[in-house]
Amino acid sequence: IELRVTNCRKTLSQVKDETKAHYVLNGGMWNPDGTPCPLLKAGGVMLSGTPWRAVGYAWDKGPDIRMTSEYEAAANFIAVTPLILTGTGPVGAPSYGSAQGGRRGRSAIGLRGGDLALYCSGDGTGDAATPETLRDGLAGLGWASAVMLDGGGSSQCDFGGERITASRKVHNWICVYLKQAEQTPPGQEESMGKYTVTPSIGVNIRSGPGTGYGKVGAYPVGTVVDVLEARDGWGRTDKGWVSLAYLEAVEGPQRVTDTGLAIQTHLIAPGADNRPGGSNPCKYITIHETGNAAKGADAAAHGAYLDSDAGERDMVSWHYTVDDHA
Repeated sequence: IELRVTNCRKTLSQVKDETKAHYVLNGGMWNPDGTPCPLLKAGGVMLSGTPWRAVGYAWDKGPDIRMTSEYEAAANFIAVTPLILTGTGPVGAPSYGSAQGGRRGRSAIGLRGGDLALYCSGDGTGDAATPETLRDGLAGLGWASAVMLDGGGSSQCDFGGERITASRKVHNWICVYLKQAEQTPPGQEESMGKYTVTPSIGVNIRSGPGTGYGKVGAYPVGTVVDVLEARDGWGRTDKGWVSLAYLEAVEGPQRVTDTGLAIQTHLIAPGADNRPGGSNPCKYITIHETGNAAKGADAAAHGAYLDSDAGERDMVSWHYTVDDHA
């Protein structure tokens, strides 16, 4: 986790492009003179002009992030408005200035189930909230601790491509980098099985097993994925978590028809003008169903015709070939 200080000179897109971070969220507030407030320590340097004791998040690299008021020993520290305290729960009356009140865009950082949690909603949208509404919503999502960050026109994020934008260039950003290099390569993880995405609109990929986690992408309908782990009705793929309710197990390869006849594959040569799809690199075949049992009307004859000079020269529409009389 990095606290990236840009002193109100760079946009969200610029920060994303420069850092290549997987998640980017606006950070804390700042004073008219450009100093961050209430507390910001980045890369071992306290940047706030007059630091005092406040509850926030401290860390060195990222996995060690914790809620505390002890910022001296940590390389990074950010404190704005605590909403949920570790061990004691939601703050009854969050402390914030009038400029932070009302229904506004909101940003927050916290911990949920031992994992880092980030939140963002756009200013002027239906998701705008008061600090108290935000507190209650995050508590309802199971956040064990939370700090509200700068909000309103400052609230903006890029969570794995899912973006909330704003025109304001903020003082500092929270950038999160995933440890992909330390993960077991997908091909080396044991798969629980292959599944197909069934909804016509596809399915969202989330950073954790639940709708409370941010979206990091999506799979279109028909995508076949390897499920590496299952938890609470969610399956983990090499790109994130998806709801198992929208996946269907892929059956093993079918080698015979429903009547027990062996399936024979005949692929039209690459480059043929009547090749399905124009340029299909031997990845699928087209099949035509016919009830005609006459000689020369069987599947082998159909395939031979399609793969002949005449079949390519005198092209016809041909979708499926299934021979129940072979």
